[in-house]
Amino acid sequence: MKPALLLIDLQYDYLNRPELAPPVPVLLLKVAQLLTVCRAQGLPILHAHTRINHDGMTRMAHLKHNNIWWCVDGTPGAASPPEAEPLPGEAVFFKQGFNAFVDPELHAHLAQHKTDTLIVAGVHLHACVRETVLAAYQVGLRVLVIDDAVASYDLLHAEITREYLSARSIEFLTIVELSNHLEKPAVLPVVFSNDAEPAAFVNGRWLAGETGAQWERRNPACWDKRLDVVSAASSKQIDAAVAAAARSQRRWVENSAEVRAEYLSRFAIALAARTDLLVQAMVTEVGKPLAEARNEVARAVKLLHSAIHSFGNTSGWIDCAEGVRVRRAPLGVVAAVTPFNHPLAIAIGKLGPALALGNAVVWKPAPQAIMTTRLVIAALREVNLPDGLVGVVFGDGHTAQQLARHPQIAAVTVTASISAGRQLALICGAGLKSLQAELGGNNAVVVMEDIDPTSIARDLAISAFGFAGQRCTAGRRILVERANFAAMLTALTEETAKLCVGEPGDIDTTVGPLISRTQQQAVARAVLSAHHAGARILCGGTVPADLTHGCWYVPTLVTDIAPESPLFREETFGPVAVVHPFTTIEEAISLVNAVPHGLVATLYSHHAAAQRHFLTAIEAGVLKLNKIPTGVHHEVPFSGWKASGIGPPEHGRWDEEFYTRAQALYGFTRPIDVFNLKVMIPTAHCSG
Repeated sequence: MKPALLLIDLQYDYLNRPELAPPVPVLLLKVAQLLTVCRAQGLPILHAHTRINHDGMTRMAHLKHNNIWWCVDGTPGAASPPEAEPLPGEAVFFKQGFNAFVDPELHAHLAQHKTDTLIVAGVHLHACVRETVLAAYQVGLRVLVIDDAVASYDLLHAEITREYLSARSIEFLTIVELSNHLEKPAVLPVVFSNDAEPAAFVNGRWLAGETGAQWERRNPACWDKRLDVVSAASSKQIDAAVAAAARSQRRWVENSAEVRAEYLSRFAIALAARTDLLVQAMVTEVGKPLAEARNEVARAVKLLHSAIHSFGNTSGWIDCAEGVRVRRAPLGVVAAVTPFNHPLAIAIGKLGPALALGNAVVWKPAPQAIMTTRLVIAALREVNLPDGLVGVVFGDGHTAQQLARHPQIAAVTVTASISAGRQLALICGAGLKSLQAELGGNNAVVVMEDIDPTSIARDLAISAFGFAGQRCTAGRRILVERANFAAMLTALTEETAKLCVGEPGDIDTTVGPLISRTQQQAVARAVLSAHHAGARILCGGTVPADLTHGCWYVPTLVTDIAPESPLFREETFGPVAVVHPFTTIEEAISLVNAVPHGLVATLYSHHAAAQRHFLTAIEAGVLKLNKIPTGVHHEVPFSGWKASGIGPPEHGRWDEEFYTRAQALYGFTRPIDVFNLKVMIPTAHCSG
């Protein structure tokens, strides 16, 4: 094999689209890793760039029609970011349309170097990458598309493109898989290593990494301290985990609901017995303040008991009509994808009902929370849960997508960002699989003039800044009636200053570190950008002088900001809150609904008319009246509207909507022996 790498359109004008998935920081990280591998191999590195003449006549028709001037020669938008900038000696080819092969020099260059394999990455998969790949295919080249180093803003057509090209012998590989294809072994610090770190839990055993892909894990409260590395599961290990889960599920569903509930009851006891270990794991690996970590363990146990209580006696058929009986049947194998911020409670909130209702689970946890994951698995093993019933695959978003595409995965439940949710939604749509997705919240709090700001300011500050704002229910936008606005600014600023910003292991700490330096820098950039656009920073906006060893950011209040600005419209997921005035309840509701998210909305007012208007017009899945925005009950449906959620809600009896499907049986009028277990038919009628 004589390969060459071709990077397509990694230029600022194309990368600046906010809907690009994966997001630009993730894409550029992967591109940098890919370049490190290929340059270490001595491969030819080629760059295909769009270059438009200054008169604009070489623009494609749709760009002319929309008056878009992207990648004009010599402009900043035509340049590449440092991660993808061509080095001296690396060839650059220019195009005006989709296909890089319109530059005849590209084909000539490949022929001169006797290239037989073209490695492709860049943007956009559904357009320029696709057309260039097809052109390379037509001239007889083997084509390898690096699946974790391509991006698109049109995810539906990107998924269709992936299937279309795969059916034509175009290979989609990860960076790690590419490295294994190359002749020389790639040596990369941290990302690639020969250390035997577990990558998956399959059929009751931890398996060592096979691909060499690893992520270094650091303590967010002491960034110089390396915790360990986590290895990525290989495609083979994902296959093995799903196959083992499918085999075990067929046996698991033969148990009665009462037997499954007994297993889960023992699991709850085993989890509770590990409280101190779980708390320490969350404090260390995700920087969760000690008090919040303790609350999370308690919540996880409550969620498990809720599943046991809700579904511990749900097996059997019910009469719905004469001669017709109905039951809720499990889906089979469910993929569960969970985030770093609540690594225990969210995971248990998915595992509990899935298992109680007769399913098996393959779990893809956040790579930041591996210690927590391993403690959960230890608790499962202690109660002798059948081998294979719960599998684990470590990895990143690409691992989650591989898992979701697996033909034996019946459904996917995920808590993640909007971008990750969109990608999984398209995969599930293409595979006709059920999806339950909670995708974050840019939550608003509305404060009317009849509320004393000093009475709620502390609750609002804790809601916005607790756990460094890394909660999907955090109150990020505080909308205040003008009569109260000045008083609220004063009260909020005072209460924010009182919050304890400190080490997560201290019991008094409210605001711990962000999850990483990358997130710390992203939050700082968002605040700085808003400030440059005219926003006023009331407090914060800096890194604490005495906590520079970690990933802290001072709780930050911002005002004088336009509702169209990114800081107002987008979820910062950090200790930043916007305070904005309004004049009427109608204006307030318009501001609440003016963002893509729709998770939690809160009204502080005792006026009946304002409450009625709020409850009628707000577009959110969780509404609160005179209650702190954060915190939800473990038996109450939790689901976002708009971009905050897809599919049925989580928690309590509502989980049955997702983890089971209705099955009707005609023609039987006697008790039925199902799976050799006598199931007596209750006399209750169908309740709908």
